[in-house]
Amino acid sequence: MPTFSYWFSGAALAAFVVFVGAGYGWYRAALSEEHSADQKVSEGIKAKAAATMRAKLQGFYIELGDLIGTPLQRDLTDEEFSNYRERAAKILNAQGEWIQSQMGDAAFARYTDRTDMNAVHFSIAVNAVHNTMLMNQTRLRQNLKSMIESSAWANSP
Repeated sequence: MPTFSYWFSGAALAAFVVFVGAGYGWYRAALSEEHSADQKVSEGIKAKAAATMRAKLQGFYIELGDLIGTPLQRDLTDEEFSNYRERAAKILNAQGEWIQSQMGDAAFARYTDRTDMNAVHFSIAVNAVHNTMLMNQTRLRQNLKSMIESSAWANSP
């Protein structure tokens, strides 16, 4: 066993510093590697969530296109038109509720935004109420398109 004075000599101190430094370096490398792996997993989860949201928005886009394209007869009874309105309201409310609950208030505000909405007359509209419904549905569909094409909603709550 080395003498007591050896442990306080420069050689022993240098060996101790190298040993501790190497151990700390290994610890930092392992910690950095673990953080990198956690970050990759987190990014993968976010990417999957963003893809899921985009797919859901695309489904809403298609559903809204089908609703806009629903053919209505000009001699529609009040009851038939009321049924159409209820179906449309149910679809739009379900879409809005999902967007608000899954993507947050900002996404819901973007979905329902009617800024710069043009007043038009659709040739397929059976009456003024139907025309207004078509204008609103078209605007919501444009908003969905913008949301689908944007990555801003990828980090939504």
